Amino acid sequence: MQFFYISSFLLFTAAAFILSRTSPVSVFRSIRGQVQPHLRPNRKISLAKKIRRSTGKKKISGIRRIFLDAEHVLEMTHRTDRMNQYTAASAALFFAGVLISALLRNYFLMPVLAVGMALLPWLAVLLSAASFQRQLTEELETTLSMVTTAYLRSDNIIGAIQENIDNIHYPIRDIFEKFLVQANMVSPDIPKLLGEMKDSLDSPVFHDWVDQLILCMGNRTLKSTLQPIVSRLAVVRDVSGKLGNLMYEPVKEFIEMASLLILNFPLLNWVYPEWYQILMYTPAGQAIVALTFLVIFISFVAVIRKTRPAEYREGG
Repeated sequence: MQFFYISSFLLFTAAAFILSRTSPVSVFRSIRGQVQPHLRPNRKISLAKKIRRSTGKKKISGIRRIFLDAEHVLEMTHRTDRMNQYTAASAALFFAGVLISALLRNYFLMPVLAVGMALLPWLAVLLSAASFQRQLTEELETTLSMVTTAYLRSDNIIGAIQENIDNIHYPIRDIFEKFLVQANMVSPDIPKLLGEMKDSLDSPVFHDWVDQLILCMGNRTLKSTLQPIVSRLAVVRDVSGKLGNLMYEPVKEFIEMASLLILNFPLLNWVYPEWYQILMYTPAGQAIVALTFLVIFISFVAVIRKTRPAEYREGG
C-alpha cells in the first residue's frame, strides 16, 4: 500500500509544479533565501565571496553544472530538439528510482537512487561528447582542407565553398550553407559574414582559420598561412586516435566494477541469506546500501568529467 501512496504523492507533486509552471529548484532557492539569513545572522562572508557577488560571477557546481554541461553538448551537437526527450527520460528514471526504493522499503536509498537515476540521461550526453568531438575534428579537417585548396587556386572564398559544398557533411555543412545563403542573398560584406560564421562553431582551429581568412581578404599574400592552420587538425586527429582507448578505459573499468558490486547483492542472498536479510531489512544495512549507491553515482560523475576529447589549445 505504501507503494501506491508514494506513487500518488509524487504524481500529485509533479502535476502541481507543472500546473503552476514552477520548478522545484526555484522553490528550494526561494525557501533557502528566506531561511538562511535567520539561521546564521552573524555569519562572516569571505572576501573572495564578496568579490564574486560584486562581479556577478558565481561558480556553478554539482547537479546544476551537469545539466548546463549536457545542455551545452546538445547545442554543440545540434541536438537541442531532443531536450524534451532527455527531460522526459530523466523524470521517468527519477520516479523509477523512487518506486524501486519503495518496493525495497529502503527510504535511505530513495533520494540517492532517484537523483542518481535521473542524472543517467544527462551523463550519457556528456559521455557522447568525446565521440562527437572526434567526428567533428575529422569532418572539419576534410572541409577546411578542401575549401582552402580551392580558395588558394581560385582566390574566391564563395566559389571555393560552393565548389565543395556537396562533399561537406553534417554538422559542418549547415554552417557553410548558411554562409552561402547570406553571401548570395543577404549581404555582400564577406568579412562580416565570416565573423558571424566563426561564432557558429566552438573550435579554436576553426576560429584561427576564419580570422586568417578575413586577413586574406585585405592582403592576399597571407594565403599561405591557411594551410598550416588546417594541419593542426591532423595533429589533433592523430592524438585522439592514439588516446581513444586510453580515454575510455577508466569508463569501461568503472562500469565493470560497479556491475560486479551490484551483482553481489543477489549473490549474497544465495550464499549467506542471513547476511542478506540484515543488509536489506535493517536500518543499518539499508544505510550501507544507500551509501554504496551514493559512492557509485558520485564516482560515475567523476569518471565522466575526466573523460574529455583531445582539443587544440593555444600554448598547449
